[in-house]
Amino acid sequence: VARGEATEDSDLDVLILTEEPISYTEETFIFDITFFVNLEYDTNISVVVIPKEKWESPVWSLLPLHQAIAREGIAV
Repeated sequence: VARGEATEDSDLDVLILTEEPISYTEETFIFDITFFVNLEYDTNISVVVIPKEKWESPVWSLLPLHQAIAREGIAV
């Protein structure tokens, strides 16, 4: 969708940046909601949850995921 190339089979990747690390319970809750939305609406949503400080670190900036989001991501 970000590149304007969406098809019926396209997936949706969602990055959630948090101000602080979240608990395992909170992260599991997010993944559970995503799972049920995918089932209910026959979608393919993938979620990554990470603290903003970690995401902005030099190590994370080298990852292909980080680079792809920097190029193609849409902030909401």
